[in-house]
Amino acid sequence: MKHLLIYLLVASMGIASTSCKKDTVSATPTKTELLTNKNWIATAVTVSPALPIGGTLITDYYSQLPSCSKDDFIRFETPSTYKEDEGAVKCNNADPQTVIGTWTFNGDQSVVTTSTATGGTQSYNIVEITDSSLKYSVAVVSNGVTYTLTVSNRKG
Repeated sequence: MKHLLIYLLVASMGIASTSCKKDTVSATPTKTELLTNKNWIATAVTVSPALPIGGTLITDYYSQLPSCSKDDFIRFETPSTYKEDEGAVKCNNADPQTVIGTWTFNGDQSVVTTSTATGGTQSYNIVEITDSSLKYSVAVVSNGVTYTLTVSNRKG
């Protein structure tokens, strides 16, 4: 009987110690953590309103891009470095491989603004961001018309 009591005591201690363990909850990553330190490669670009190209109105702008542009990527690094890279295949050998600048989030992290060393500044409205995908929209004015480009990216 004494052995049974010791066994029950040891078993109950094991149960008590496992039931007292705190569940570990992984913290939800911030938008900065989701955005940074990865290469983002465009997989789709749509435009609205439809853009006239060669006498045809198109909404699928990605299909109009040359293949040498489809391996280009952008990269946001911490704390604030922004890079545009030509990828493995350059469309124009005279272009630099990488353009470097800075980036910042607005207060609620819904807009990323980039500034490159060549003086270009652009704001991107974050539509969706996960660990493996980034979707943003950007307004572009051409011939007095404001077009909204929506760009879907995958982590590269």
